[in-house]
Amino acid sequence: MASSRKPAASEPVGAAQTPIIGTPFEQAVAAECERRLFHLRERGVAVACSGGKDSTALLHVLARQSARLGFRLVCLHVDHGLQPASADWAWQVGEAAAQLGVAADARRVDVTAVRELGVEAAARSARYAALAEMCAVRGVGVLALGHHALDQAETLLMRLLRGAGPGGLAAMRDWRVDGSELVRWRPMLNSQPAEIAAYLAHYGLEPIDDPSNASDDYLRNALRHRVLAPLLDIAPQALGTIGRSTRLLASAADSLLAQAQSDLAACRANRQTALCFPEFAKALRGPTLDLARLAALDDFRRASVLQLWGRGSGVEPPPEAWLVQAWRQMNLATPDADPDVRWQGWQWSRHRGGLDCLRPSTASTSADTLAWDGQAHWSPTGWPGGFCFERCSSLGVPGALLRSLPLVARARKGGEQLGMDPRRPLRSLKHWYQSLGLPPALRRRAPLLWLGDRLLHVPGIGTEHRCIAGGDDVWQIRWAAD
Repeated sequence: MASSRKPAASEPVGAAQTPIIGTPFEQAVAAECERRLFHLRERGVAVACSGGKDSTALLHVLARQSARLGFRLVCLHVDHGLQPASADWAWQVGEAAAQLGVAADARRVDVTAVRELGVEAAARSARYAALAEMCAVRGVGVLALGHHALDQAETLLMRLLRGAGPGGLAAMRDWRVDGSELVRWRPMLNSQPAEIAAYLAHYGLEPIDDPSNASDDYLRNALRHRVLAPLLDIAPQALGTIGRSTRLLASAADSLLAQAQSDLAACRANRQTALCFPEFAKALRGPTLDLARLAALDDFRRASVLQLWGRGSGVEPPPEAWLVQAWRQMNLATPDADPDVRWQGWQWSRHRGGLDCLRPSTASTSADTLAWDGQAHWSPTGWPGGFCFERCSSLGVPGALLRSLPLVARARKGGEQLGMDPRRPLRSLKHWYQSLGLPPALRRRAPLLWLGDRLLHVPGIGTEHRCIAGGDDVWQIRWAAD
């Protein structure tokens, strides 16, 4: 049995100290704490505790390790409101934390708001959002989760049923950084349920019994009871070997990611749309890709590049079948065509051998009017952006001219002409768009700016030269996409 004595004042307390531990489970978690100790002390740790067996064991063991190794620990509980006794569970978790000397927070979430995802997915989405918010409030950077080896095996089977690739089949990582820089830490991922049960018995801990864990209506529970339980009867070592496979798959997925990152860098187009047309930079997500370089890759590497590019653009990776069809459309279109495909509101657009990812937008077809009187910015109704007016000391549009007539923002109708050079005749907007190489997908995202019935400024092209003069009160006009 583990000793419960406290170290004398002269005894050093730290990672080098002999651990005061009594069970294999505690030994494993203690080793994980020592391995991650720098981060734990630097960031602080929040343990997500539902009050069930696994998270109760994790709260208890981390409280002991926190006292031994000197990192800050808080306990977080999320009440999903799915069980009649859920409010009592929140109180019990708070009491358990208080007995261990650990500060606790709890939050109730509304799962119905994301119920279309399914109960399991909705609860998970709401839970992680609430945990992240509580971590931010507490100033904690590491979120400890009570997943163990059986949970990992269940996750692998669920990913297999979805046809996941190496990254998905790696299942849960033991140390994962979220986009918010919050680390999800699973210090007991290699622990067996029997080891956790032995730890609970060793310390006389009484966890909450959630009746939903017995229901096979949920896929994870059904896999646990109907698939993994018989499998473990046949092959008791299965959880250990499955865990080894997920770690190997994680290494393979990391190597493939490194290859995709290298390929993505190599597929950057020489001509970047965001640099050529900075007024539309915010409408673009990620670099412009070179279609010829993409075409030179094999199907798997090209799909990996497009998925990585999409993630960097804020897009969830599309299904493989969609990627194949989208590439077919891009590849088979005639050279003078400008095809685009859409996924979850995002637009992938091809133009002159380049591929851009654009954020969702709805362009207005109606006109908006402004009586300008020195405003620095004007966002016409319905358009994803606005016109900026900046006083300048060289050449620009005279303020008196801007005040003389209403400014009108409206969509292009066709046939409009603009003069950009006093030595050359007026040219159609089509001519200017083509000569400058502004992609059609961007042309439709900004209105033309008129001064009365005179075309004054066209985003991506410039200002009518006949409206430009020198003086003390002159203004430059530019479009800024949202």
